[in-house]
Amino acid sequence: MKRLEEDVRAVVADVWDAMTGLRLVPGGGAPAWGAGDRAAQVRMTGEGEVHLLVRCDGGLALEAAARMLGRGPASARDSAVADAVRELANIVAGNVRPL
Repeated sequence: MKRLEEDVRAVVADVWDAMTGLRLVPGGGAPAWGAGDRAAQVRMTGEGEVHLLVRCDGGLALEAAARMLGRGPASARDSAVADAVRELANIVAGNVRPL
């Protein structure tokens, strides 16, 4: 199970770097939910089920959306931030599925 966790962390880091240019650094445990946090969940079925939750604080979600859109954070609308987090979750899920 440890190897799978390491592989998933690597996929997440690679996807975030490729899509946003942001380098993620693994932290310890999950922090408490904040008021502006964003999350997206992907569920895949088939030869087993995969449930993936991507969650980040509001500031990181805003910065990721702005970078994905090639704009400044001030120009990223709320819907664009939600779309960006969902897109990142979908890409991560697609790369985690073969693991």
